[in-house]
Amino acid sequence: MLKITFRVDSISLHYEAITYSFQAFIGEIGGVAKAMMLVGGTITSYITHSFFMSDVLKELFLVKQSVDNDEKDEDSAGSDS
Repeated sequence: MLKITFRVDSISLHYEAITYSFQAFIGEIGGVAKAMMLVGGTITSYITHSFFMSDVLKELFLVKQSVDNDEKDEDSAGSDS
């Protein structure tokens, strides 16, 4: 902690500087739990948005999963007989 006092005539000026650690700063602005929830929420929101957009685009453009060649061969062999 730093204290500086200037005295000019009858006027007194007082300055005080307080140093904060990172944990104290986080505590002052709302706590570690809220900060962790904010970071986790941001990451979760990004991932959820990506999955949602992927599902919507699959439905809009009717994207089908590709069928393996083995299954295609079995289907075509079964329909030939």
